[in-house]
Amino acid sequence: MATLTAWGPAPHGRVAAALRLRHAANGEVVEAAGASMKLHFLSVIVLAVALLGAPAKGATLVVEGRALVGATGVQVDDMLYDVTFADGTCIALFDGCNQVADLTFRTESAALLAANALLDQVLLGNFDVRPSLARGCNDSGACRIAVPYGLSSRSVIFSSIPTALVAQANNLDDGTFTSGIDSVSVGSVDRDEDLGEDFFEAFAVFTEAAEVTVVPLPPAGWLLLGGLAALGALGRRRA
Repeated sequence: MATLTAWGPAPHGRVAAALRLRHAANGEVVEAAGASMKLHFLSVIVLAVALLGAPAKGATLVVEGRALVGATGVQVDDMLYDVTFADGTCIALFDGCNQVADLTFRTESAALLAANALLDQVLLGNFDVRPSLARGCNDSGACRIAVPYGLSSRSVIFSSIPTALVAQANNLDDGTFTSGIDSVSVGSVDRDEDLGEDFFEAFAVFTEAAEVTVVPLPPAGWLLLGGLAALGALGRRRA
């Protein structure tokens, strides 16, 4: 006599439909998860390439002996500049200093940005604590770096003495001044005044940086990208 194995009744139509919908939903979830993982993987690759191959940022200080003479790669707004600290007159350092076109920065706001950049990117560490280490500054308590941006004149006994309008990066020694807070300000300097005769002031001569140095991708970077590519290939095989 044959033995019949009871497998149970066939699923009801609504139950079967629900099961089919459930399986379909599970498939959509898996597919969505796979797409999300691929998107995440691509984002990681793009981020890695951006970080490993991005241009170098940050100023490089130029030091001679113990004196800070300037810096390269100083960022002012969206431009990079090289800067040199120098004594002398505005006439000698800025192509005669007789027209605004002789100056790198030609508005007060632009010159103030440059002065702030000196405080934020160049006059740091020991050069902040000891202002006299900047070339042109021999006063141990303060150093004022002048960034010319315009020209004016003042009347002195029926004669006109042209002056250069300047933004100033005021680097103060915390131990000497009660406030000890670095700041920027505006002022003026006679065009023929030699700042070499001033113990705590120098000009900042800005020139546009010749080119942006790109950091080559190091060997470790290629290994990272190779590993990410391998993981991506493995994920595609499993899919």
